[in-house]
Amino acid sequence: MRFGIKGKIISVSLLSAFLCLIISYFGSMQLQKALNLYKVVAEVNFENVIDLGELEKAGIEIEAAANLLIGVNTTPKDAAVAQERLNTILKNFAKHSAEYESLPFVEGEEEAWKDFKNNFWASYVSHASKIIKLSATEKENDQKERDEFAATIWAKALKERPA
Repeated sequence: MRFGIKGKIISVSLLSAFLCLIISYFGSMQLQKALNLYKVVAEVNFENVIDLGELEKAGIEIEAAANLLIGVNTTPKDAAVAQERLNTILKNFAKHSAEYESLPFVEGEEEAWKDFKNNFWASYVSHASKIIKLSATEKENDQKERDEFAATIWAKALKERPA
């Protein structure tokens, strides 16, 4: 089959248009893949980061509530205020913890989260509660025990608290 100049120009134009169409199709497929990855980051991972920030904030607030009682003569009222603050922090932690757990985890994240929540967090809250409990009495021995506990076990827990 012989083409004239007109036929060759039309053939080259159609071939060019077809190649552009194929390149555009594959480009749009790659763009769609990138967009889907971005959606996962924006809708899932970003929400995890927000909740993790709130969980970190809860740890810092517990530290502050307990540390305000250490090294000073405290009253039952001081301890009650700290206990109320701890209860509020724990409610906030439970809310953000539930939100965090409702989102999909990346590989290895769920195990790390369970280890944190069941081991570190449980003992961290227990230590803070002990400081509050020992601060609730106006007994010198209890407050001395509280300060010794704070200087040893509580100080170790603060160093181990993930940042």
